[in-house]
Amino acid sequence: MEPEPVAPPAAPAPEKHVVLALENVSKRFCRDLKRSLYYGVQDIAREVVGLSQHPDELRKNEFWAVQNVNVELKSGDALGIVGINGCGKTTLMRIIAGLIKPTTGKVTVRGRLAPLLALGAGFNPILTGRENIFVNMSILGLTQEEIEERFDSVVDFSEIGYAIDAPVQTYSSGMTARLGFACAINTQPDILLLDEVLAVGDMNFRRKCLKRLFEMRANGMSLIMVHHSPGMLLSIAETALYLRKGKAVDFGEVAPVVQQYERDLVKDMAPLGPAGEKTESDGAEGYFASSDAELIDVIIESDVENAVTSGKDAVVRAHFKIMKPITQLNFTATISRMPSMENVDTKLKPQQVIKMISRRDGGSLSNVAVGEYEVRIELPSIGLRDGIYQIGLRLSCPPRIMLASRNSLSFLVSSDDVTPSEYYQRRAWSVVSRDGSLLHTEKFLNTVETADDILDLEQKSEE
Repeated sequence: MEPEPVAPPAAPAPEKHVVLALENVSKRFCRDLKRSLYYGVQDIAREVVGLSQHPDELRKNEFWAVQNVNVELKSGDALGIVGINGCGKTTLMRIIAGLIKPTTGKVTVRGRLAPLLALGAGFNPILTGRENIFVNMSILGLTQEEIEERFDSVVDFSEIGYAIDAPVQTYSSGMTARLGFACAINTQPDILLLDEVLAVGDMNFRRKCLKRLFEMRANGMSLIMVHHSPGMLLSIAETALYLRKGKAVDFGEVAPVVQQYERDLVKDMAPLGPAGEKTESDGAEGYFASSDAELIDVIIESDVENAVTSGKDAVVRAHFKIMKPITQLNFTATISRMPSMENVDTKLKPQQVIKMISRRDGGSLSNVAVGEYEVRIELPSIGLRDGIYQIGLRLSCPPRIMLASRNSLSFLVSSDDVTPSEYYQRRAWSVVSRDGSLLHTEKFLNTVETADDILDLEQKSEE
């Protein structure tokens, strides 16, 4: 009997090496234009004569846009950068791209770097798309021969061949995005910088870009991206950098860094005014009281303060006061998802995901006397996905007369499971054969399908 063939050992994964290193990188700017020009001339003069620049000191009207940032990026890895507007994300990306010089510190780049920091960056609006391809890719370091070899690939990816000989100023923003992204990825960079550019364009374009990014990363390309979607960052990046007022607050694995950022957003939101005081803040937060009833507070309790974990138990508690006897008291509770990440300060409206009505669930009260009470809503294995949420509670009596309302402080829902779903559900998969024996199941990560999953979730949130 011949021995069974032995499978050859699996090829070892290629060893990763550092392709980007930032060491104590800082950048200062001046808020006054005339003084900024004066400082610039002064710095150049001191550099020419070999005098010290005193880089660690701030002069009048100066501020630190980025201060003492230390980051390492390895080959094939992806880094996400998060922080509110004005925290220094774009400044740091420009420093990495070599567009501006850091005031202090050192930036080490090993390999070809392709920045895509703005739509149409490097494009001349008067030149045609064809001419801009050659100009843009020359800026990114390709020779004339290399550009000619890749020209057809750029045009095919951008899907604007019908307008390739028209001036770029006649292009829409989507066409410009297609052309810019096509130029960047066809330089075959070792490091690609993306500053929110995947937040524009139609869904098909973003799906196509994501698929190509996953393919390029599988071949060893490194990626640094700024994006507003936590789902996008959690699904693409291994590490994340959290900037706050120019300083690195946290750097490490992407999930805890993004969660820390969203917790800080929750803490920064203004709390409700004192109970019984109807302020402008209260009105904005959904506060209403009548002569019959008042909601004093609405809170959610879990194992972590101001945070809830998907799949674990939570309790909503609300204190209320009844000033006049009520024949039937009903409660209506809603949970709404707040615009997340940097969109929290925009005009986007919260999206209601759960509505609970006590008169349908057996939780209404009859013949309520004057006094103070507490209503509790048990939420076993709460099924919300990652994000920032708010609870709204309303007291009413028939026929649909609102007596009082109040919203809770915003709270964070976090999960170890990155899933492209609106709702988190505990789950376990199993498959048995016809004779009842249990079959082995395993996880598969297909990069193209993962890109589709992410975009399916984004499309749902946009709707």
